[in-house]
Parts: sequence; C-alpha cells; structure tokens
Amino acid sequence: MAMTDDPYIPDLVTTGEAADIMGMTRQGVSAQVEAGTLPARRIGRYTLIRRSVAEAARTQADPSHE
Repeated sequence: MAMTDDPYIPDLVTTGEAADIMGMTRQGVSAQVEAGTLPARRIGRYTLIRRSVAEAARTQADPSHE
C-alpha cells in the first residue's frame, strides 16, 4: 500500500518490507545495501528502499513473479 499518492514522493519501504517483497531475509537485503548492489537511503534510524527497486530486484531474481 502506498504511503502517499503524491507522484513526487517515492513509495519507500524498510529493509524488512523489502525483504518480504524480494523473498529474502532482512539480513540479506541489508547485505546488498551495504555492498552497494541495492540502492537505499538512511533516514534517521531507518534504511529505506524504493518499492519499485525492491520489486524490480525480485523480478530479476525470480522471473516467475511477473
């Protein structure tokens, strides 16, 4: 569910939510962020990832999700 319908504000998810989308563990997502293979931003104590990036990563890992 989108946090906002404003097209200028991206739909962001936490590493835990991204893990659910991508079918991975939170630690696996965090490892990809730390390695620089998954773009993310640290905001306060949260690491946030664009939902579209997480969905694209899932599709690349498992094309059957389309």
